[in-house]
Amino acid sequence: MKNCRKNQLKGPTHYHGYSLIEGIFATFIVTVGMVAVVQLMTANLTVLERSRNQTVATLLAQEGMEIVRNFRDNSWAQGMLTFNNPNFPAINSNCAVDMYSTDLTNCNGSVQKRLRLDPDTGEYLVWAGSSFPGSMFYRKVTILYDTNDKTTATLANIVSVVIWTGSNIFPAPVDSTTCNQSTRCAFTKLTLNKWGGND
Repeated sequence: MKNCRKNQLKGPTHYHGYSLIEGIFATFIVTVGMVAVVQLMTANLTVLERSRNQTVATLLAQEGMEIVRNFRDNSWAQGMLTFNNPNFPAINSNCAVDMYSTDLTNCNGSVQKRLRLDPDTGEYLVWAGSSFPGSMFYRKVTILYDTNDKTTATLANIVSVVIWTGSNIFPAPVDSTTCNQSTRCAFTKLTLNKWGGND
């Protein structure tokens, strides 16, 4: 009996909900959080893509240099003079090469230097308007003899440059100020001596 009276004396129970301002404020906080997360994810994807492109370009530049070194080494293995191999260009040259290049003689300023990715093998090859579309990467391998003539040269400076700028214009000169991640460029340099010298 006492419990019934207490309930009667209390009156009806009131339930409190959120006011309109509280709802708007909560929605604003959630929206700001979501926008921040989306922006962070977008920035992270951009950084990952740049890092991937830089890594691919660096490896392609290294590959270009190793291709030329391989020609030099094969000259010695076949008993030929180091640079006087018919596979080497006669004078200072800019070359487009890939891992299937058989020589470095077809080198000049107008050589197509765009690379394509073969989806079957995963290899980047010199693009020649083949069935696979060209990639964003361009590679130029420059061979500079110390005498500008391979028959008398004692060394060759090799510069392998890869760009992914959306055009085929390479920086000049190639150094750390003109060729870096911000300019979408990667390069490697190497001096090849006649076999038997310091490499």
